[in-house]
Amino acid sequence: MENPYNTPQSDVSVLPATKSTSVFSPNQITLGAFIGGPLAAVYFLYKNFSALNQYDNAQKSLYWGLALCFVFIALLPFIPENFPNTVIPIAYCIAARQIAIQHQCSKNQIIENELLNFQSNWRVLIITVTALLLLMVLVIPVIFIFEMFSA
Repeated sequence: MENPYNTPQSDVSVLPATKSTSVFSPNQITLGAFIGGPLAAVYFLYKNFSALNQYDNAQKSLYWGLALCFVFIALLPFIPENFPNTVIPIAYCIAARQIAIQHQCSKNQIIENELLNFQSNWRVLIITVTALLLLMVLVIPVIFIFEMFSA
């Protein structure tokens, strides 16, 4: 017999949404990640997981995404000069898009689900520009330090 004085056990990570929730579409995530960098991709994925009440996945995407961003920033000075500039952005854009489609919602699922709405494109633009500026603040000192010690 179960103790009647214990609090009820429920998994809050799988509670259904009861009101309309705005999420980023895979297209918004892809475009925002391409322009705003990997920090924008991490933010978009984190916010979608949180909006869908998948808090464990939200935390994992935040930790793994930020760790990969710092690895990317640390390895940036060691990339050869003749390396194509678009390979790395395309790689993390495709990865972010696939995560959004497979573990969150596709565009059609957002359209068909009456509890889901698209985030505003203006919000995507603001987040993208902010992430790009933050990435510049993090990357430029690393490059200057590397140039200073390699000269």
